[in-house]
Amino acid sequence: EELDRLELLLAPHLSSSAQGDLAPQIQVKRSWINGRAAVLQEELLEASDWPYPPRDPLCWIPTGSISGSFTTTWGSSGWDFLTKVGKITHDVALLDNLGNIAANARDGLGNTEGQAIVELIGNDLDGGFIVLFMFGDPEFIQADTSVPIDWLSFSGVIGRLEVLELEFELIGILVDGQVDFEVASTYPGELVKGSFFADVIEPP
Repeated sequence: EELDRLELLLAPHLSSSAQGDLAPQIQVKRSWINGRAAVLQEELLEASDWPYPPRDPLCWIPTGSISGSFTTTWGSSGWDFLTKVGKITHDVALLDNLGNIAANARDGLGNTEGQAIVELIGNDLDGGFIVLFMFGDPEFIQADTSVPIDWLSFSGVIGRLEVLELEFELIGILVDGQVDFEVASTYPGELVKGSFFADVIEPP
């Protein structure tokens, strides 16, 4: 029917010879369309084994859970584990036990510019640095505030920092968790204290 309609629309704008050239071309299309129903029906009814293996799952793989606490000041950085203290407990498969954990809280830079960061830095058994970043909108940095780690409000990652090469190797991504701010402010030098928990999945 659609081909018939198009043929009628074109006819007044074509010469007799052009209409003669067009007619067999339209008939070829019409024959192909008319035969498609039978072809498709035959293919749908024909039983055949699917020759392709299943594709890899799209879901990321759980690798453990993590929790901890932090007591620091806003605007802090570095590795002062004596006065700006962090704690981490985990069962993440790719992560050693951690010691000498420091905590920082500050404005983000680079990819996290415009966001607030809570950072925990510790040593693994080989003496390397493991860093956990949690980041989100600075408006959430308030006392008695709980923020979901859902990659909408707050996000989180953990990885290994190679200090000399200035490279960060991603170990895990924090999901389905929460950051609880007991005391918090984005005024320089003010106390930032709280805790967190989350599941950890392997990076893609």
